[in-house]
Amino acid sequence: MITPNHPKLSVRRQSKLLNVNRNRLKKPPGKLIRIDTELVRLIDGIYMECPLYGQRQLRNKLEKLDHHVGRSRIRRLMKIMGIEALCPKPSTSTPSPAHKKYPYPLRNVKVTEVDQVWCIDITYIPMPQGHCHLVAIMEWHSRAVLAWEVSNKMDTGFASKLSKERLSGQAVNPRFLMPTRALNLRVPNGWKRLKETESK
Repeated sequence: MITPNHPKLSVRRQSKLLNVNRNRLKKPPGKLIRIDTELVRLIDGIYMECPLYGQRQLRNKLEKLDHHVGRSRIRRLMKIMGIEALCPKPSTSTPSPAHKKYPYPLRNVKVTEVDQVWCIDITYIPMPQGHCHLVAIMEWHSRAVLAWEVSNKMDTGFASKLSKERLSGQAVNPRFLMPTRALNLRVPNGWKRLKETESK
């Protein structure tokens, strides 16, 4: 659809006319060759232990394991593996105007009794083949885990289903059900669905 060496239209102009992002025109990462499989295994092990390591730290670690590899090769393998060093990015504390700001209902509330506030949180557990998601409902005052569930996929009904089952089977319902920021980020409409469940 886009001709790289067009005599009259540049790639930028063609992308603008077709409303296509130029990043999609980049060459896809190369394929792994047999000699790289051992390096990929080592890089994956080091990265799992310390995901803060970038190309230089990975190179230094591999040299200690008698694998003398250049940064360009490590960079290429990291692109193929789809990993990058976890470090603060520019303007991470600046909120996006498109993101909804959720109120904090416990700002002036003192939690002094059991079943006054429940919270619900979600995380993932690494497994030999991929990972699974764990959602848990906890009692805020006693820190007791009231209910939990594991799933191999992340969908909108995952957390709300657990909260609905727990609320329906409980004689005393909490005055506040607090979803964490992680739930709002990872589950689409997580806050909205929990509020609907809470109201029922």
